[in-house]
Amino acid sequence: MSGRRKDLIDIQELLRQLRTGDSNRHIARQMRIDRRTVKRYRQWAQAHDLLTGPPPLLEELQALAEKTLSSSSPPQNISSVEPYRELVTQLVKENVEIAAIKCRLEERGFDGSYSAVYRFVRTLQPRTPEAVVRVERQPGEEAQVDFCYAGRMLDPERDKLRRTWAFVMVLSWSRHQYVEFDKAYYSAPHRLITQDVCVCGGLQQMRIFTLDYKLIATHERAQKPGERKTHLDHLPPHKVPGLLLDRDTCLAAATDVGEATAQVGGTLLADPVLDRLPTVGQLLKLRGKFDDQRLEAACRRALYFDDPAYKDRQAHPVRRPGRASHPAPGNCAPGDRIRARAGGFAGHIPGRCANPPL
Repeated sequence: MSGRRKDLIDIQELLRQLRTGDSNRHIARQMRIDRRTVKRYRQWAQAHDLLTGPPPLLEELQALAEKTLSSSSPPQNISSVEPYRELVTQLVKENVEIAAIKCRLEERGFDGSYSAVYRFVRTLQPRTPEAVVRVERQPGEEAQVDFCYAGRMLDPERDKLRRTWAFVMVLSWSRHQYVEFDKAYYSAPHRLITQDVCVCGGLQQMRIFTLDYKLIATHERAQKPGERKTHLDHLPPHKVPGLLLDRDTCLAAATDVGEATAQVGGTLLADPVLDRLPTVGQLLKLRGKFDDQRLEAACRRALYFDDPAYKDRQAHPVRRPGRASHPAPGNCAPGDRIRARAGGFAGHIPGRCANPPL
């Protein structure tokens, strides 16, 4: 069939009206298109037996339309930089700035604009936005807080500038690569962030398509406003482990490493105020870099100094692998621990001996 092909949604609506038996004139008036267009699509539908039997699915209709309906391509503009593609590609690989690339091209007769070079370089360096994974929390379960310096502001009472500090708290529940449909949210593959998609909602299912109607996701229909439907394979693979973290899994993994690691993990997770689950997850992530013996030694050292959040616990097994391990806190006398602390602090005070008597 010759002529410009209509959008797939329009074709689907045209088929629906053709299947009802309406005349070409009536359909043309309802859809505000020419009767000759309706006639061409009626002949096309009859030739492919689309007017009887169950209606085709959207993706099936798209495949048939691409195969049997011709579509005139929109006019294509060729970039003025195209003749220099090989040179520009090489310069981009060498991390040459766009302004410098334009100067190089002008030496070879290029008379285009900076914007033309910029657009061409961006086609060679497509940017993929980072996906943000939403971690679900129940109302009132968690708040994220920060305290920071906000600059100097005028104190109206004293009429002078004073240092200002800001306290920020965000409730985790009330704050996504999600497709919103009928006040519910459905995940889409992270590679499609910033791209438009088409949504087909049914009574039981929600289907998401690309703009050329390739099916990319299917979800069960949400039952209430605000509900979220997420497929884990839609998320960036490196962010899935953090999303699946839970206390029982972390404690089991820490116990598998050793007694000291389990004690550090249990102490951190027992914090009644702060959520230390991400901290324990980062600690266990070190198993990918170091063996369990070195991680256990680092945790044993942290416990020896009575500080489960010991900031250098991940560095000591690496920097000093041959250093003798400290005994576990439960295996040494209280005096030994006090002596170790006193020596550590006094060693930094001028004029004091490194190991003062108790």
